[in-house]
Amino acid sequence: MKRDTKILIVEDEAITARAIESELKKMGYSSISIATNYRRALSTIESDKPHLILLDINLNSKYSGIDLASTQEVFKKIPVIYITANSDEESIKEMIATQPDGYLYKPIKTEELKFLITKVALKSSELVDLGDNFTYDFNSCTLFHGEKFIKLSPNEKSLLEHLIRAKGEAISSHKLESEIWTDRTPAPSSLRTLVRSLRKKLKGLESKKIVNIPFLGYKLA
Repeated sequence: MKRDTKILIVEDEAITARAIESELKKMGYSSISIATNYRRALSTIESDKPHLILLDINLNSKYSGIDLASTQEVFKKIPVIYITANSDEESIKEMIATQPDGYLYKPIKTEELKFLITKVALKSSELVDLGDNFTYDFNSCTLFHGEKFIKLSPNEKSLLEHLIRAKGEAISSHKLESEIWTDRTPAPSSLRTLVRSLRKKLKGLESKKIVNIPFLGYKLA
């Protein structure tokens, strides 16, 4: 899905645009375009038909990013996330009036950028609500608590994904071990240690907990 997702960055500061592009590539997105002014943005939208636009409000020209979002019919069909250095009340009112899918303040934080793209703008069909403000995105292999990104190890991600896909059914310890440690036989305590580690990351998740089923395995319940 990420390879097919086209993202347009409209930003007149080349350094900022390249920094955003670099972060997007780290997230797995490869089809990225950059427009440095109003007219170039219009042309790119027409030719590339992006799925998401990251739009700087201040384009240092006659037209602002808000002008672009306010006047173009195409923006009613394409998710828009504003980028701004202004946090004053008047600027926020102007942004809200155009009904964007979100906005980011400079300097942009990677976790906020990832959160808005996966949860707000792209509305990924692979986004799973775990309850208690926890969500997991299978596309980016990312766990969120609210807008906070929770870092997981590769094995923690694998364990959580297997438990989610089981939809409340128990998975045997043997199956989990063979699926998670595909290149070696884990130590007898490896799975228990991994479960404890993941439980700590899911602290506060009350509606779904990792439950041990004696003599069988684990499930989310």
